[in-house]
Amino acid sequence: MSQTFARINALEGELTVARQEAAAEQRNQLISQLTEARERLRTTREQYAIVRNRVKSERAARAKIQGEIDGVLFAISESWSARPPCADFLPNDAEVVEWRTHHDALEEERTRLIQQRDELPQTHRSQYDFYEGGTGLLAQLEYREKSLLAALNGIPASPVGGIYGV
Repeated sequence: MSQTFARINALEGELTVARQEAAAEQRNQLISQLTEARERLRTTREQYAIVRNRVKSERAARAKIQGEIDGVLFAISESWSARPPCADFLPNDAEVVEWRTHHDALEEERTRLIQQRDELPQTHRSQYDFYEGGTGLLAQLEYREKSLLAALNGIPASPVGGIYGV
């Protein structure tokens, strides 16, 4: 009978060692996953910063040219107001020719600026949305990092929530 208890104690000891080894292995796996998750989050943030800066610079360039277009449109409006009253009847009059030349130059400038604005590169919104928002890649990676840290700290996974926070 004492041999049976000794055998049970030995088996319990082996089981405890096996559990400790399994827990250590699981912890090492979680640490490895956390390292990978943090590296991916870091590179994703860098990629997102590049896209965000590119979008900002594209928008700034577009806004600058649009401001110039608006100025030319205002000048065209003013030009129509300064149109000589005899323009319909005397198209070859010196004042009418001077006005027409100036007005046509403004129209050409507007056309050139619109073409320049339309030729600007424009990052598609989907590239920006890929990273942002509650279901974007950044939120998913941040949630993964948070979950791994919770698992390493012994906090059980939440049955509700996730990246949606419901």
